[in-house]
Amino acid sequence: ISRSDLYYIGDSICDIETANILNCNSYGVRTGEFDIKIKLRNRTDLSAKIIDNLSELFTLWIKINNNEFKKI
Repeated sequence: ISRSDLYYIGDSICDIETANILNCNSYGVRTGEFDIKIKLRNRTDLSAKIIDNLSELFTLWIKINNNEFKKI
C-alpha cells in the first residue's frame, strides 16, 4: 500500500506522531481523554486533519471510498 493511500486515525498525540513518522494521511478524532485539537496547537511539528466525532469520521470514510470507486 502506498503511503498516500494509508490513513492513520487516532485520538492522541502519539497517534499523530506515528502518522507523521509514516508520512501518511493523519486524522485526529476528538474522542480521547484530552482534546487533540488543543494539544496539537502546541505541536507545530505535527500535522493532522481534525475530526470532531466518530459520526464525522464515518461520513469522511464514505466520501473517501466513493472517490476511490470513481477512479477505477
